[in-house]
Amino acid sequence: MHTYILKSYKMLAIYASALPAFILLKIYISYFYARKNTKLPVRISLFSLILNLVLNLILVQYYSFLGIAIATSISSWLAIIILSYNLYIKSQLRFNRIFVAKIIKMIVAGLVMAATISFVKDLLPDSFHIDLQTKITLLLLYLTISIFSYFIFSYILRIFRFADLRIISNKN
Repeated sequence: MHTYILKSYKMLAIYASALPAFILLKIYISYFYARKNTKLPVRISLFSLILNLVLNLILVQYYSFLGIAIATSISSWLAIIILSYNLYIKSQLRFNRIFVAKIIKMIVAGLVMAATISFVKDLLPDSFHIDLQTKITLLLLYLTISIFSYFIFSYILRIFRFADLRIISNKN
């Protein structure tokens, strides 16, 4: 196994665990901005940024480049927890079954993506003597398959439908 592929696999697996948090951050921040509340999301984003920086500096010493992914995942999930708590105490967020089911499905899709990454890494060539262009091509193929697996499984779990994508493209 190429070391760069193994490193990419590990990093993508960590980022996959935070994918639902990245999506929820975008939704939550848009929600706050639509209600003319820009202070709270900016403060939480600033807190998350500082936490991410501090964790990066600490974790990179122990986990090298993986520390960056871990720090980003932790700070993103913490920002989601803070925003969710704020919305919940103001009675602006109630977790109904549909919402909880979507979150669970996103986590499952992220885990499937991580499993796909694990499976694909074993299929790629195990030669250290290939040229840079082939290495880059393999890495891009690896990333494409991983991302594709997330979206396909998201579709299978009905996290989104292709009609949703058409609605978005019609708005642009």
